[in-house]
Amino acid sequence: MTGLRLSIIIPVLNDAVVLSRLVEQLGRQTFSDLEILVADGGSLDDSVAVAQKASLRVVVSPPGRGRQMNAAAREAYGQQLLFLHADSSFSHDSFLEEACRFMTQQLAFQPRTAGHFPLCFVDVPPGNRWPWRFWEEKSRLNRPECIHGDQGLWISRPFFAEIGGFDTTYPFLEERRVAHEITRLGQWVILPGRLGTSARRFCSEGLARRAILNALIMVCHAVNHHDFLKQAPALYRQQKVSGVLPMRAFFRLLEELDESTPPGLRRQRWYAIGRVLRQSVWQIFLFFDVLKGEKRQPIRFSFLAFYHRRLEPWLPRLLPDPLAGGCARLLFRGLRAWFQWRERCP
Repeated sequence: MTGLRLSIIIPVLNDAVVLSRLVEQLGRQTFSDLEILVADGGSLDDSVAVAQKASLRVVVSPPGRGRQMNAAAREAYGQQLLFLHADSSFSHDSFLEEACRFMTQQLAFQPRTAGHFPLCFVDVPPGNRWPWRFWEEKSRLNRPECIHGDQGLWISRPFFAEIGGFDTTYPFLEERRVAHEITRLGQWVILPGRLGTSARRFCSEGLARRAILNALIMVCHAVNHHDFLKQAPALYRQQKVSGVLPMRAFFRLLEELDESTPPGLRRQRWYAIGRVLRQSVWQIFLFFDVLKGEKRQPIRFSFLAFYHRRLEPWLPRLLPDPLAGGCARLLFRGLRAWFQWRERCP
């Protein structure tokens, strides 16, 4: 078993339906020099039974995607590791073989290399597809802040050990420290093909709500707003009852924490949030490119190129920290008021 080239690690928690589809696709892959480990965090459905029926290795650990993936990585035999979400899917039967050939060549030149796949949403509801296309195009840019777990993580075992595995501080953001350490110590590469992923969470929780909550979490992580990151999971657990994300509750929590912060620290935090938003202005230009080229393959990033060439060097002068912080507060208040109106009690 020590000669295996690849170990695929799939964290699950009550994911029997999507896991069964992924297991079926894995069974059709032409690449066979691999093992598959299902990292279960205490599922109450048939997730473990699905894995056992397919003769997959099951590693049980306390819940938390980071804990589960770290536990399975310690048990894996492969020289390379591939972490996948249970709702991932492959576009063809040689998908893994092509990716492994590409990654093996990359690792031969630079051992400190990690790979991720561009995304393709496979179950988008009928109607406007451009919001989904926007996230798909972001996953193609190979920017560390745009790399998330649903894109997969392909990494050698020694490099994964060197960066210390996944962060288990919070039950989310498992990939953020890993992405930062990979960027600091090595390099990211985009793997061939497009990894399918499900739009089910976005649809059940609300597309705009999920996107805004993701942005809030990423901003709070960037400015070390640990109080929000510690308390937000309790609100997220309440969401499971209704399905739709309770955005008013998240904004209320942020407002309460802001009001309890000393004025000097509060001002510095808003300055830091303003800097994060300033660094994210490029997404507006990517948005325009997607709208312009929604039906074109591939999209030409002319607006994004204009931003990087003409606007980005001047943005700190055009939008200094006090102004950027003020804009961030106005945006926060506008979104808070909007969700208060949308979620008002009858």
